[in-house]
Amino acid sequence: MDKRALAQPVGKMTVGEFKELLKEEMAEAERQFAEAKVAYAADVEQQRPDLPAEDRSVGDMTVGELRALIREILEEERRRDYYIDEEGSLVFFSEEAYADYLDKQEGKLPSEVNAYFFDEQGWRCSYSDWEPTPEKARELDEARRQIAEGKVHRLEDVIKELGLEIGDV
Repeated sequence: MDKRALAQPVGKMTVGEFKELLKEEMAEAERQFAEAKVAYAADVEQQRPDLPAEDRSVGDMTVGELRALIREILEEERRRDYYIDEEGSLVFFSEEAYADYLDKQEGKLPSEVNAYFFDEQGWRCSYSDWEPTPEKARELDEARRQIAEGKVHRLEDVIKELGLEIGDV
């Protein structure tokens, strides 16, 4: 949208022009989400006019002010640490945000929730539905304790115990 169009009052915009403005802003926001996977990096305050007072009528705003308001709303939404991808999945930028979301999905297994997160290497990840049995949980706790105490097994000994040779692994 050109600068002249941004200065016109919102009340003079057609529905088609307003839809185009919203589509442009949403497409730009989605592009930034997908490329960066991080919060909007630009200094928003220097790139847009001041936002209007909250009690001001929308019809009295200019297109530029409306655009700035839309950007502010998008920025607030972006702070949630997720976006919706092309397939309709929730995509989280951190495992913590993903885990918090799963915790709020009472009665649902991770495979029943259409969501994933990106790990530090950029891999698409989601949790498994597998939960250890009480026996396996005790075994895992014991293994973690032994590791913490420095009691570990050499790889060569494990391979030998399994009846394999080093070249087989």
